Amino acid sequence: PPISHMQYIFYPLLEKMDYKIKTKITKHGFYPKGGAESTTEIKASKLRPLNIIDKGTPERMIIITIASKDLGKAKVAGRLVKEGKTIIGDHFSLPVKAVTSYVESENTGCGLQMILETSTSIFGADGLGKEGDPAEEISKQTGKELIEDFENGSVDHFTADMLLPYIGLAGGSYKAPKITNHIKTSINVIEQFLDVKFTIEENVITAKSF
Repeated sequence: PPISHMQYIFYPLLEKMDYKIKTKITKHGFYPKGGAESTTEIKASKLRPLNIIDKGTPERMIIITIASKDLGKAKVAGRLVKEGKTIIGDHFSLPVKAVTSYVESENTGCGLQMILETSTSIFGADGLGKEGDPAEEISKQTGKELIEDFENGSVDHFTADMLLPYIGLAGGSYKAPKITNHIKTSINVIEQFLDVKFTIEENVITAKSF
């Protein structure tokens, strides 16, 4: 996942387990050259179980866009926001806060992070663009993904996979929008290392120690 997904979706959900992480970006980068740099601070903690069965009520929408400076003239970051606001703002009937920035990078590129905060959870969807990709199409696909995940789960489908090792350690449950082969494989691997048993019922993933 892009670092923005970690910062605004994954880390806040881990904080519900009393696991605190902060990342500071010192240099940005885009595919294919990359070159981004960041520093991360992690505090030792004892994990608490995470239980998010109810997706909650939508409370706050945020769109964060970033683009290389050479895309400033074409207003790519602003176009990403405009299309995103149209799609998700109308669907959730919420005002959308937007944050845009243009950065130095080794090659042309842009990124979009959509964040939906609810009364119980946080959902995210992200899009990455390379030279030639229409900004509007990136927003459409990202918005569609966010809406589908919210309608079908209590966390988004990427986060549903990423949380597995943590509930494997501490216990918990949440509803995945869909059960992918990647989720099934991850569960199988985790059960080989930890004294935990996962169950899946109507897309609700539960981890219990034994």
